[in-house]
Amino acid sequence: MPDSARTMLDAAIAGGDEAEIMTIAKYAEMTWPDAAAEIRVRIGVWRTDRKIAARPDEARVEPNESAEKLAEKTASPAVPWKGKGELGGYYATGNSEYFGVSTGVKLTRDDPVWRHAFIAQADYQENDGQATRERYLVSYAPNYRFSPQTYVYGLGQYEHDRFLGYDSRYAISAGIGYRTPNGKPLSVELEAGPAYRFTEFVDGGAESSAAGRGSISVEWKIAPSLTFNQDAAIYVDSLNSTINGTSALNAKVYGPLSARLSYNVQYESAPPQGRQTTDRLSRVSLVYDF
Repeated sequence: MPDSARTMLDAAIAGGDEAEIMTIAKYAEMTWPDAAAEIRVRIGVWRTDRKIAARPDEARVEPNESAEKLAEKTASPAVPWKGKGELGGYYATGNSEYFGVSTGVKLTRDDPVWRHAFIAQADYQENDGQATRERYLVSYAPNYRFSPQTYVYGLGQYEHDRFLGYDSRYAISAGIGYRTPNGKPLSVELEAGPAYRFTEFVDGGAESSAAGRGSISVEWKIAPSLTFNQDAAIYVDSLNSTINGTSALNAKVYGPLSARLSYNVQYESAPPQGRQTTDRLSRVSLVYDF
């Protein structure tokens, strides 16, 4: 949590006015969204302390009281999941050219120790009853912090894209990550570690290989209502290396609704015979925060 946010919140808590505390917490989360989980935990601790002070009998430890019962008395509220839903259209060039529809959802849960991220995305197009694009992606990534900026990560990912030549591609990875301190207009997150991939091809056959994985995620808050994001990931192995990068500009429209303009490039160093090495995808979409 940035020092300025902590100072405001502590001052409000010292005043003891619940309405003022919740107002400060609300605007602190809006100003420093990366610190939202820590702010909620701080509010949870304050509520627990207030409950114990008001009704000390409920917090008294009985001689034979279980650890589970004691935890129930003093537990902070659970950190909720937050999400983004996206719906839009795109124009693509590469193995084929088409217009289509894209949809996706991203769910995150971020507390002071653990962070969970779940992503599901689908791009689909039909022309005259025939699919001209069919790409699906699902991933789950748990992170464990051992310092404010450093963490270890795990990643499981599934992809399907028959126009790039593979029916199913699975990847698992683990490694170390680093993110810059919260509260800055420009934030950067880096990850690196070993990986393993298993691919089933559309025309038959399969292959598996060990790989190295690296990723970078950049967020630049240009203005309160305008944000630029750059995400890129690379898998390097002896059979087929993959690079996937997305540049996006997000503009607040109203409340939780944003407009998003993005451009995605996916490169395969050794695609199946007859496939191009690079696919490009431009999207214009609406994003709803919940």
